[in-house]
Amino acid sequence: MIGYDDIGNNPKCYRIYIPFLGRYVRSGHVTFDEATFPAMKQKQPVSRVELHDNVEEDDVDSMKIVGAHQKDDQRPAEDDGNIEDDLHQDEIPDDRDVDHVRDDPSQVGTTGWKDTDNIVQNMNNMGRTRSRTKARERRRLDDGLITMGGNLAFAAASEIVNEDYHLTEDESEVRAERKKAKDVEYQAHMKNGTWELTTLPKGERCISSGWVETDKRDQNGIIVRRKARFIAKGYSQELGYDYLHTYAPVASITTIRLILAIACILDLELDNMDVETAYLQSDLEEKVYVKQPPGYEQYGSDGEELVCRLRKSLYGLKQSGRNWHKKIDGWFRGYGFHPSSADPCLYVKFGSSSEILVIVLYVDDLIITSNSRAMTDKFKQDISREFSMKDLKELDWILGMAIKRNREKRIMEISQTGYIDMMLNKFGMTDCKPVLTPMEGTLTKMDGKDVKPDDEYMKLVGSLLYAALVTRPDIAFAVQSLGKHLQGSNEEHWIAAKRVLRYLKGTREVGLKYTGNSTGSFTLVGYADADYAGDKDNRRSTSGYTFTLSHGDDINTIDWKAKQQDVVALSSAESELISACSATQNAVYIRQLLMDLGFKQDEATVIMEDNQACIALSNNPITHKRTKHIDVRYHFVREKVESKEVELVYIPTQHQLADILTKPLSSIRLAMIRNRMMGYES
Repeated sequence: MIGYDDIGNNPKCYRIYIPFLGRYVRSGHVTFDEATFPAMKQKQPVSRVELHDNVEEDDVDSMKIVGAHQKDDQRPAEDDGNIEDDLHQDEIPDDRDVDHVRDDPSQVGTTGWKDTDNIVQNMNNMGRTRSRTKARERRRLDDGLITMGGNLAFAAASEIVNEDYHLTEDESEVRAERKKAKDVEYQAHMKNGTWELTTLPKGERCISSGWVETDKRDQNGIIVRRKARFIAKGYSQELGYDYLHTYAPVASITTIRLILAIACILDLELDNMDVETAYLQSDLEEKVYVKQPPGYEQYGSDGEELVCRLRKSLYGLKQSGRNWHKKIDGWFRGYGFHPSSADPCLYVKFGSSSEILVIVLYVDDLIITSNSRAMTDKFKQDISREFSMKDLKELDWILGMAIKRNREKRIMEISQTGYIDMMLNKFGMTDCKPVLTPMEGTLTKMDGKDVKPDDEYMKLVGSLLYAALVTRPDIAFAVQSLGKHLQGSNEEHWIAAKRVLRYLKGTREVGLKYTGNSTGSFTLVGYADADYAGDKDNRRSTSGYTFTLSHGDDINTIDWKAKQQDVVALSSAESELISACSATQNAVYIRQLLMDLGFKQDEATVIMEDNQACIALSNNPITHKRTKHIDVRYHFVREKVESKEVELVYIPTQHQLADILTKPLSSIRLAMIRNRMMGYES
């Protein structure tokens, strides 16, 4: 507080300077703290306070938080009204404040961040926008920046006192933990010899660097460890100068589910290991210079500025992932593993007396399965001598999937309960009322020329997509329908997206359930279906297929897909044939995975189809005026049928599992197929 102000309609008010905003504000409501002298402390930027003067009383009770990682164009649009009645502010640029943030981005809040430049941009644009009511209603829970209703100046002043100058014990503890995490990361680099300090040669480029802070959470969403990562800002790298190639493969989710299902059926050992600071353990071929870690700078004997000449790959560089995979792939091959021809991140090693060791590599996570505990333990010891590893023992958590296993009963349950809870909390649907189906009817596109993407809608659909791809085939069709409207969504689409969340609320603990048997035998079976001309906008059909490892009456679903077809089908037979073609392609892929694992595929893989005309087209070269136009590529199915790799077999529609992937279903039929498909049928 720097004095009084008698300008405007409210002459009796205080004039306040906000250092980290570089602005003055006026307010008639100020909280004085005479025991604190903020000018004696180093200024620390705090969260941007964004308030609305035009909210209703009911809105005041709901405090909404806007994520610190939001970009400026992701914030609500400005009101047309004049905000001078609420806030009289003079723009006073203060380069020192901005430099302070740039030098140490970790000072922004206490919740961590993902992109340094986004944080800096947010700080530069603090307090600039206000949201419209409808946009504000869709603003959901996130970490860091507070939005609330009431008097702007009063809340701004009170938040400055509470957030900046009076850190609570928990906040101080978090900052201390993050500083400790940075120290650990820095010492790891020193021990690893990631770089050498040198002056920047003339003509060379130096890449900016920064810190990324994250929280390591367990399957229940509880923070178990604070993490800090020193990164290079690789987006400034130039192709051909700083790097040449960037591609690095990761295991497909189909491969992961296949290995989990086989481990359950055959009662195999199933372990998990993690490579600590994986990228730092790979060599860097290119000559790359980066700035020193902020807060840990060193200078030359004459005070000259030094930079880091990298010896090892660093997180953030475009080529780091490729370098890491190249190194560990070479080690696996030297150890006797053979990568699968279908998935290069699936490694198989056969030992003596029918022993087998299988590794699934997902960047720095290793899924280890074997029929020999001794073979598994020896592998762990050997790889730990080559790389810095963390043995996580029995696999119970991977890529957001919680895995519960009962080896005596040969039952495995895979779920994303924690992830679903996170989504419900993030989008403000924790207390929503559950529904029985994820979708009621088909959606239509938004009319009008001025159609613009909605970032919040994109975030919601993207979050739902991960669940649909990993453990929830029952929402796959609904999510792909929502995904068709990312470039222009309206209230109808928002209601439909929230309905999926409401459905997940009622089925949050549902996932995939795998079962085994005493014989350890199984058969690959597929299901393919199509919804003819189901899209009302373009009249394209929707393809859906799923594959299972079946034994007896039990099935273990390992793959599925729901996708709108690329062309308009002129008949239901054509749409079914297009779907069967997609299923056949995937059948060939899974058959190759099984053969690489040592499971011979002597018999044709059966694909269940409920359209007799489609089956006839796949078995016979029928030429008819209604079928002669069908693209040659769809005759790929007929070729695989002739080579006895696949076989299309008729199944009544009421038993077609892929029906759940092509159209909205009633609650009774949805529950019946879901329970059968996901292993919960009694």
